[in-house]
Amino acid sequence: MYSLVTHQKAEGLRNSGLTYDEISNKLKVSKSTLSLWLDKVPFPDKSKPDAKKLYFLAHVQSKGAEANRLKKEQMWLTLQAQARTYVRTHSINDHLLSMSLLSVLYWAEGTKYDRGGVVFTNTDPRLSYLFLDLLRKTCSIDESRLRVRLHLHYYHRKRVAVKYWSSLLGIPVEQFQSTYVKKRSRSKRYRQNFMGICFIKYGDTMTRRKLLSHAYALQEYLAPVAQLD
Repeated sequence: MYSLVTHQKAEGLRNSGLTYDEISNKLKVSKSTLSLWLDKVPFPDKSKPDAKKLYFLAHVQSKGAEANRLKKEQMWLTLQAQARTYVRTHSINDHLLSMSLLSVLYWAEGTKYDRGGVVFTNTDPRLSYLFLDLLRKTCSIDESRLRVRLHLHYYHRKRVAVKYWSSLLGIPVEQFQSTYVKKRSRSKRYRQNFMGICFIKYGDTMTRRKLLSHAYALQEYLAPVAQLD
């Protein structure tokens, strides 16, 4: 004869999601008896979160995600502060260093083919500004020969984009070439950019050759490798 306590324990175990076999092994009660006791006790749907799980998702997990986000944000801010301190305590006004930075930037993001002049392409306003600033400081350029061409998507406002880049780069709107709007379907998903793709052009082949030659010389000096096929 089983006690009322055993009966109640069986119901509790069933509600927690245990099978008849598992309850029988724990309480030493036959499965036939359990079927009589628990006939009207519904087996919980494990696919649905219980109250504890819902509380965890609503409070504990969300707080953990927010804590991780704040931790990453703080780490990023710390790294930026350390970098600013390092840069400010070391001399970076040397002409050779500026020329080296400029040439490596162009090697990475500029046109390499041996025709035409300098063409630097990027979507990042800070990088584009840095390139042009270094170009102005290290090379005796003719400002009137600078040109800018923008590639935009349907969601960009042409006049706003042109005004933005003109103000940032210090190049008159009159020196902007015709803006190209990419013919992409609005239904397609693709990475959006802030103010489109900016092409900074300077019509002087010798300047481009000078930049690339400096970049190649840096590579040979800093990281020499065997001749590549």
